[in-house]
Amino acid sequence: MKTVLIRKIRFKHIIMARYITSILFFLLLSSVVDAQDDIIVKYSNSPMDKNLYEVLDFENITVAELYFSGECLRGKSYIITLEEFRDGNSIGTYCLFNGTEDTIFKIRENYETIKFYFKLSEAKLKMMIRGYFFTSKKKYRKLYSDSDLYAVKDFFGSNDEYKINLSNNNALFAIITPTVHLDGTSSYCEVVQSNIKPENLGKVYSIPHYFIVRISFI
Repeated sequence: MKTVLIRKIRFKHIIMARYITSILFFLLLSSVVDAQDDIIVKYSNSPMDKNLYEVLDFENITVAELYFSGECLRGKSYIITLEEFRDGNSIGTYCLFNGTEDTIFKIRENYETIKFYFKLSEAKLKMMIRGYFFTSKKKYRKLYSDSDLYAVKDFFGSNDEYKINLSNNNALFAIITPTVHLDGTSSYCEVVQSNIKPENLGKVYSIPHYFIVRISFI
């Protein structure tokens, strides 16, 4: 009787061990797959002349060159969009560049560099994008506050780089007005360096009008 009982206990232990092993293997496999879909984003190392930077800052012009790297990029195309928000609600999404329109836009290596141009003046947001084989059309959107109150901010925070995922529609920039505190002080960085989802920034920080630039890979 004891022998039969011991065998049953051993059998249960074996089944449990196999079950745990299967779960661990699945988790390990999932983490490997997720890692393969990771893309590193950082700023290009191209230096900018100090005097030129000061002029661009004075004119409220932002030029940002982003470097994307990851084995999963090879053979992919990408779409860059601008989503507009008013009073905390999305009111439209506009295509800035669609790389699926021609195979020439496919990424040939495991990296890609994209340059973004933004100008905020005369109650308008003006945008353009450059890649290896294209320059997008200039796009314009109306601004509902003083142009000088808007600023282009990224999502790097204090980091030199960060990860995005191949399967996500990833936020790259926010064009925002600052959040204003009760004491009259205001902050841009507090908004984009928070853990709040980009689509919720307006509701959480009482920002009446802003834009989010996103990239997705196909």
